[in-house]
Amino acid sequence: MTDFNRLARYYDLEHADYVDDLAMHAGFAQATSPGAGVLELACGTGRCLLPLAGAGHEVSGLDVSPAMLAVARKGAADAGLAERVHLVHGDMRDFALGRSYGYVFIALNSLMHLQTQAEQGAAIACAGRHLTADGRLLIDLFNPDVALPEPVTEGQLYLHCLKTLPQGAYLLHFQSPSVDRARQRISMANYYDEIAADGTVKRHVAPFTLRYLTAAELDLLIPAAGLALEGLYGSYDLDPFDTGSPRLIVVARRAPT
Repeated sequence: MTDFNRLARYYDLEHADYVDDLAMHAGFAQATSPGAGVLELACGTGRCLLPLAGAGHEVSGLDVSPAMLAVARKGAADAGLAERVHLVHGDMRDFALGRSYGYVFIALNSLMHLQTQAEQGAAIACAGRHLTADGRLLIDLFNPDVALPEPVTEGQLYLHCLKTLPQGAYLLHFQSPSVDRARQRISMANYYDEIAADGTVKRHVAPFTLRYLTAAELDLLIPAAGLALEGLYGSYDLDPFDTGSPRLIVVARRAPT
């Protein structure tokens, strides 16, 4: 598993402008039955969860990283949302929260941080067991047909983003990907360079590996988890999925008994 504690200090700064998926999650949360509740797995710093709480939903978040959860708790407290936000330290492969939810979701490629198909299937099944009878599970992934780097670019270092810090400092995030297509894994080297006003550089290294999934693979994993596929979408506007879609978004329900 990725050491998410290394990423926690930079996550909100890097994703502050990423709001593309928030309206989609808000729509699914709004469609739940009254009082059904919302659960995000791998909730991280609360990027998606806190806006839902701000809209009036009772939300729960589960994450394996204490550092990520600490940021989320502070964000909830600072926004006056602590009573509506319930955060749990746990592993999405195996958890039991003692209740069901009307909307369970795994946002922005987070399922891919699990390294094997068996682990990913276990997480999907565990999520499914926490759905209400009419609840929905949503999993948001990138489409590998579009997102994988060309082999010729693998191993090259490129600037992912540049952020301005207080007191004249900067943060530069460099990445270098390599892909194991036989095992469907992307190993990403991440270098965060904090550059002080005097030019001093402090480098922070936080690598991670993703196991990407295909639409055909999800067609097998969803029913194996006791769920029924409701829809397969290719964008946050819920356009139908096709080979050129930027996203691979799965919506599932509990299978009929």
